[in-house]
Amino acid sequence: GAGFQRSPGSSAIRGVFGMHDRGLVEVYCFALKPDLGGNDLRGNVSKACDVFVEAGNEQNDTSLAWLINSHAPHVIVDLSGFSGDHRIRMLAHQPAPLSLTWLEYPGTLGAATGMDGIVTDRVASPPEYRLAYSEALLVVPTPYLPNDYSATVPSPPDALSPFPEQHPRTFCALHHVWKMDVSVFSAWMALLRSAPGSVLRLQDCAPE
Repeated sequence: GAGFQRSPGSSAIRGVFGMHDRGLVEVYCFALKPDLGGNDLRGNVSKACDVFVEAGNEQNDTSLAWLINSHAPHVIVDLSGFSGDHRIRMLAHQPAPLSLTWLEYPGTLGAATGMDGIVTDRVASPPEYRLAYSEALLVVPTPYLPNDYSATVPSPPDALSPFPEQHPRTFCALHHVWKMDVSVFSAWMALLRSAPGSVLRLQDCAPE
């Protein structure tokens, strides 16, 4: 389950659903946020899975859990964690025999959620910190974050092309600019000072 609205998580995972072996699994996706319209990512996901359920209007956690359970899933995979308007409390009702978390929140969700496991890697979840997790660590050998191999990225304009002579190092902070608080900004400035001649590129944002 996830919001399946415009987000880095939706962009990363939209290519995953169509790659499952349909001889082994049947893929259901539960959209836990309302459809705001004009969302091509949501459309791509709905076409790639076997069943796409609009569950964003289920305001009550108990009714949401019952809705999911009515489809008799064997495993439910939460893709949001504590990010945004999460529906983690719903998992305490155990809508599926096995619950896993993956993708947008690589930290522990706590024992109260009833989460069984977290899909992660050795960088996001170092083995020496395994006791800090209430979930079992399902450690994959490659980075736990997927990417949509079929997505195409337009070439940047000349103004954004690399400048190896003038700027030997180019750093990128491609998250939303509103996440750049004082501590994060200070960390970036310290990094730039330690690498003379380097530049930092930020995601484009509205003037306000």
